[in-house]
Amino acid sequence: MVVGNEIGRSYPITFMVVINPDGTVRDVEIMVYREPHGWEVRFEPFMSQFFGRNAKNPFNDINNITGATLSVRSMTRG
Repeated sequence: MVVGNEIGRSYPITFMVVINPDGTVRDVEIMVYREPHGWEVRFEPFMSQFFGRNAKNPFNDINNITGATLSVRSMTRG
């Protein structure tokens, strides 16, 4: 498990990533979301896009959420 912070629009988004022994993502959870907008990134349909990926996978195909562009970019970067 790794805990990280990425700046959203103005405030950090604190999240946790659980990694399988083979290096793929098992789970992603947002622990603290401080922004007033873009909270939709906390939901399973968005987070499940990361499952099974590893650091070598391109992340340019993560679907965006209208109104949460900066939060999506922050979580993808993280």
